[in-house]
Amino acid sequence: MKRLGLLFVALATAFGNWYLFLVIAQALNLEDAHFLAATLTASIVIHEIGHMIVLESYGIKTFMFFAVIIGGVGPQKAYLEKFKNLDWLKNCKVALAGVVGNFIVIFLGFALLGLDYISYEQASKIANLNGILIFWNLIPIGTLDGGRAAKALFDSIPENEDGKYVAIFRIGALAGSAALILFNFGNVILAVYAFFFSVKYRSTHDDPDGSRNQKAMKRNEYKKWSLIYLSLFMGGLVFGSVFPDWIVL
Repeated sequence: MKRLGLLFVALATAFGNWYLFLVIAQALNLEDAHFLAATLTASIVIHEIGHMIVLESYGIKTFMFFAVIIGGVGPQKAYLEKFKNLDWLKNCKVALAGVVGNFIVIFLGFALLGLDYISYEQASKIANLNGILIFWNLIPIGTLDGGRAAKALFDSIPENEDGKYVAIFRIGALAGSAALILFNFGNVILAVYAFFFSVKYRSTHDDPDGSRNQKAMKRNEYKKWSLIYLSLFMGGLVFGSVFPDWIVL
């Protein structure tokens, strides 16, 4: 019964988000307002479902809610302690699961295009919007998904290796984005600028003794998940840059 009530809250707030997005799109006279509102709502919902699936796979029952452009998934009160005791590898997986959901939305959009259910213009709007949601979510700062994933990584990485991983993240982001600037200068430059400086901040505000914590990732784990994290960020930049901004289509 409690889960049914939590499901009702999730559905009601998601519907509220959709209606708000629709009102805003219509007020701005955006083309295909209903499609855009539905796309944005579905993208945020599936993003949060990604977090939920991973948390539930660790035996942590969750609740979900949506407020304006943001959504959230958290542990139910009875599972809060279990959530706090998750090791840092699991925390990293939870943090990155949301943007995996956004990649799924992109591929579903192109699948619908292949089946002639939507137009190329609509598929490109889906790809652009979700790409933007991916790379801004992965900026490694604060409570963003990237902030939580980077915290788990840098807390696990020994202090004498922090600089090496900062350099890898920075070089990867700069090199990968250089080819995309011609497509979308504003989004690429702003995102890479934020990533470039916040990854250094995250590395200098980690737990200096974290690598010795029993929750820390092993060397092969933080190497693997650092690469996954950077690859997801770059994938978001590609989709968010190559396809035209959805608001101006």
